[in-house]
Amino acid sequence: MPTAEELLDARTIGALADVMAAAGAPPAASLREAGARLDGLSFSGRVAAVRQAVLADLPDD
Repeated sequence: MPTAEELLDARTIGALADVMAAAGAPPAASLREAGARLDGLSFSGRVAAVRQAVLADLPDD
């Protein structure tokens, strides 16, 4: 079974930011920054950090 580091790492988060950009979302600066700060976080901590970053990057409307 993959570890949290293997499931949600900086490369995976970068790929998510690329997909969001391809879909027309604004640049995902918060998401890319969150990807760089995942070391040492549990899986649930990683999920929470990514969720917060995605919400910060998406427009309010």
